[in-house]
Amino acid sequence: MAIKKISSAGTLPGPFHWAGIEDQYFAAVFIPQDPQNAAMVTLRNTILAQNSDASGGTGVDCFGPIGSDGYNLIQSNHGCTFSATTGDLVNLQ
Repeated sequence: MAIKKISSAGTLPGPFHWAGIEDQYFAAVFIPQDPQNAAMVTLRNTILAQNSDASGGTGVDCFGPIGSDGYNLIQSNHGCTFSATTGDLVNLQ
């Protein structure tokens, strides 16, 4: 697997088959057993809507697998795998 480095609030485009965190004193890499279905983000009480792409055009609201702890509003789950749980509202127009 090639090394990918990101710093200074930059963005590293996915898809990812691993996730890592680091600071001055600690570093960790997480490699999921099933990367196709591993949620790198879990939302709770979140509004996810009206996102744009890098050129300023209309983009998808999410990409890849996303977990839910409930009570999220997802305008469109086109582009991501999102399994709604208690209180989630999905695909609102």
